[in-house]
Amino acid sequence: MILKSKTKGQFIVVGAIVIIVSLIMIKDLLGVYSTIQTTSYEETKILEKQLENIKNEYEYIVGIASMQSDVNRSVVLNLSNFSSYIRDQLDSEIFWLGIYVNGTSQNYSVNAGNFLQNDITVTLTPTDSIPESVELSLSDGTVQSATFASQINGTINLTVSYTIKGVSREDIVLFNVSTYNSTAGFFDIKLLSDDLVVRTKDVYERRIV
Repeated sequence: MILKSKTKGQFIVVGAIVIIVSLIMIKDLLGVYSTIQTTSYEETKILEKQLENIKNEYEYIVGIASMQSDVNRSVVLNLSNFSSYIRDQLDSEIFWLGIYVNGTSQNYSVNAGNFLQNDITVTLTPTDSIPESVELSLSDGTVQSATFASQINGTINLTVSYTIKGVSREDIVLFNVSTYNSTAGFFDIKLLSDDLVVRTKDVYERRIV
């Protein structure tokens, strides 16, 4: 029992160190890119590379959270801090969901982060869950959470909808509820530079064994 506790503590420390190192690497990468004189094509490729690195870091944060003692808190804290960091470095619009599934209770938490440079109201509508729908009002740079009780062991289809700048957006995020704890993330990331825009959407899931 003592050995297990020590190992878990080591995971937490290692996870924190790796996140810090990753942030430093991304900062250095962004700094190098910003000093290069580029054509539009080259700048687009640079933005795409930045976008890929940022997306990978979001996935990594959700994965690391699964090894923490308070998974839900870790998801919210680290995704929020990283999003604020990216907003400080780049002209960006980011929306994310951090999901934690408790395999014992069959409950799951959906944490929505709004870093879109606009206030939004998000509607979360999952299948086979109680409640059937929840609305979250999010100011720019804030996070709100909702808890649902799954009625099944299987795939939940979570419809996520909101309106920004008069344009309605809707996505369906799939994740699993089972007897295992798990984490999942949905990331909608846009980077802007002058007249250039690159965007990606990504879903990531990790089961905690």
